[in-house]
Amino acid sequence: MPAIVGRQCRSARESRRLALGLTSVGARCGPRERRRDAAIGPIRNEPVPAVSIALRREARSDSVFGATIDGGGRTPYGVRVLTFVVVIELVGGACLLAGITALTLGVFALHDHRVVARTTLTPIGSWDGTARRRAAIATTAYGPGGRYVAPITGEDCAWYAAELIRVPSRRLSEESIGEDSLWRSVAPSPAAIADPTGSALLDPHLAESPPTRHDIPIVDVALEIYRPETVETMPECVPAHAYMDVRGYESLRLTEVRVPAGRRAYVLGATVQRGPYVMLVAAGHGPTIVTRDSPDEVRLRQRRSARDSRRLARGLTIVGATLSMLATTLLYVLPAA
Repeated sequence: MPAIVGRQCRSARESRRLALGLTSVGARCGPRERRRDAAIGPIRNEPVPAVSIALRREARSDSVFGATIDGGGRTPYGVRVLTFVVVIELVGGACLLAGITALTLGVFALHDHRVVARTTLTPIGSWDGTARRRAAIATTAYGPGGRYVAPITGEDCAWYAAELIRVPSRRLSEESIGEDSLWRSVAPSPAAIADPTGSALLDPHLAESPPTRHDIPIVDVALEIYRPETVETMPECVPAHAYMDVRGYESLRLTEVRVPAGRRAYVLGATVQRGPYVMLVAAGHGPTIVTRDSPDEVRLRQRRSARDSRRLARGLTIVGATLSMLATTLLYVLPAA
């Protein structure tokens, strides 16, 4: 009789486990049934009901294709579907951000075009002291220091700057720029720009680092690369102590920037008073231009840049919005995993 009661209790517990999805068989039986089970021992070779097999398959499907919530629920979409939708959404967002960036660049290019178009050309002789914006067509000329000879190329010029740089840097700090300046030589006085009415000095920073990327600079640049096995051919103007300890993995970059005299230039920027001279410097607001191009060529290049930026922004915005809408639509259209 006790054996029959124990089997009946076990059958009842198995039914509850199949219905409620519990993992502990003894969780629904009282102390009396658990003591009887311990006395009887496990029952072997008992057939597994078909319902139990179906529940196990469903649980395995949940663990592979869907994420469980509170131990029993499933997300409406599988992991693969959600990953696909998230990737589409991220690509769409990136396209939208790139479109906004391109549109911003186009707005800046259009603003620069308007500034160039509205700034009238004035004779340099009429420049009197500090001014927010000046523009002129002139030629480069010798400054107060007169004629210079570039140290590396030996060319005549109105101003020069030569520098020896070691790559990579030996400084082990987060502020390292990746290169070390070993030697530098700069002309003492800046170059000048002149027209038939007068002349003004040109800020050396505008010559060494052109303020615009697309305009043709007025300077000539010479560049030479040296390795440890070729440092013996270094020009004599560079002191030997600057490069004799170069290591096998390092390289030396020797550059020379010079402003030749008599070169036609279109300049736009601000002016300041430097002693008895007026100097052209970078404008505080708006574009600064020092180039060999004419004003018409500069305006044409700016119009093209603004037009290309608008086209790129329009295309990226359409693609980004389309991908975002597609990702949102997939969440409602695709069936559950």
